[in-house]
Amino acid sequence: MFNVVMDYLPENDEVAVVTRTTSEMAAPIEALFSGEDVLRFHALVRRVPIAEEMVRYAVRLAAASRPHQAGTLDFINEWANWAPARGRDNFWCSAPKPARC
Repeated sequence: MFNVVMDYLPENDEVAVVTRTTSEMAAPIEALFSGEDVLRFHALVRRVPIAEEMVRYAVRLAAASRPHQAGTLDFINEWANWAPARGRDNFWCSAPKPARC
């Protein structure tokens, strides 16, 4: 869902990562929050308002990238075989909301 940009690790750090992730030593996993917490976060995000203009922009952006539809630009029809489904515009409208919470 998110574009996380990470720079390359220094050699010693990368060696440590590869060593840890390819060994038999299992690292303990500790929950940071519960399923109930996730549901509360979800409910909170849904309460953050979004302007209709932003929703329309997301819908139009997703629609403009769908090949072989009325009004699609020629380069999309030439280079794209698939495009975002309805869920993508939902994501574009929901993803920025936590920053406003």
